[in-house]
Amino acid sequence: MQPTPLAVDLDGDGVDEVVVPQNQLPGMLGVIFRGPAGVRFQQVNSGFEGVITGLGAIRGEDKEPPTLIACVVHLGGLLQISGESQIIMTTPE
Repeated sequence: MQPTPLAVDLDGDGVDEVVVPQNQLPGMLGVIFRGPAGVRFQQVNSGFEGVITGLGAIRGEDKEPPTLIACVVHLGGLLQISGESQIIMTTPE
């Protein structure tokens, strides 16, 4: 499965960050953002126990962070070719 990047404004500064699932390790995300020193890459552990196969976002209202939606696949069995999907949605708090 090839990861699909998602462009979303995570911190409310008006500039979209790029979030990319990293499928080498379960639950890892890469975030590319523009900081004061230029463009930076940060690797984040999402805490999900599976491969992230899809990402989506719903914009928040007036400076609220967006709601993120992720599809996580838990592979199982002897050959790791079958499994179950789980849809996870974050809420801004």
